Amino acid sequence: MYLREASAVDNTRYQHSKPIFNEKAISFMRKEKNGFVSCHSNIVPQLREILINPTALKILDFCDGKKTTNEVMEEILSFFNNADKEQVVMDLKNVLFDYSRFGLLNWGEMGNPFMQTKIRTLKDGYTLSLAEEGNLQQLKDFFKKESVIADTPILEYLNPVRDVKEYTDELSYRSKLFTYAEEFFLLKNPSGRLEGVVSVFLPTQKNSTTSVLGVIKINARFFDEIISMIKETLQDIAVKNITKIKYQSILNNKNHEEISQKLTKLNFTKEGLLINEIEEKSLEIFSYIY
Repeated sequence: MYLREASAVDNTRYQHSKPIFNEKAISFMRKEKNGFVSCHSNIVPQLREILINPTALKILDFCDGKKTTNEVMEEILSFFNNADKEQVVMDLKNVLFDYSRFGLLNWGEMGNPFMQTKIRTLKDGYTLSLAEEGNLQQLKDFFKKESVIADTPILEYLNPVRDVKEYTDELSYRSKLFTYAEEFFLLKNPSGRLEGVVSVFLPTQKNSTTSVLGVIKINARFFDEIISMIKETLQDIAVKNITKIKYQSILNNKNHEEISQKLTKLNFTKEGLLINEIEEKSLEIFSYIY
């Protein structure tokens, strides 16, 4: 998920990252008055036209994937001789932050510095981490497969009000990241292969502070560890205050009993049973309260 604001970026990582102008993301670019241009992002289609001023346009020219952000800054200072350095540093960071979210920029091997980078190392070389833009293709492919890994017990769950098609479409993922709507926690094996995912919907209603588990597809062996990571990190990374993590499932649905038992051991409490809530099926709810 993206940081809440550009100023929250890890400056060491940011200064060594290499932005790349993603021209393929733009469906059109039109010249306007006074050196401005307007364009539309294919990556974040819910945006209307994006208006780019002459300075920001020049910044995009310098983003060739070879220069670090520090080197881009030096190019800008050289091009605009009388520019105030402190102002350039701040403006550049804000422009790169906004245009990364708009899909106008990609990033080199260090990844997008404006995205959360929490990583936890597990036994046998496995890791847990937050999804970044570079993981979107992996996520899409992962949910098209029948199982995570052969010969292991898999826990699978889809929130009853969601559609599995959401998790096989890259634009859907980008929309979730752009709008701070859903967080993805990834399990990877020692070679970096994606072997498990648990997602959490963040509250979208104005006064809500409840997050909701969205999708689960993971080796049962790692379930406790990924849920523990979610509990421990969600309040820090969410853009809104979080007071609850809710799990809601159709009663007697696949894996429901096993998942609910595991969540109970992780201090989730049964909140209730809604009779005939969805298509005449009953919905059972468990929640973790901070």
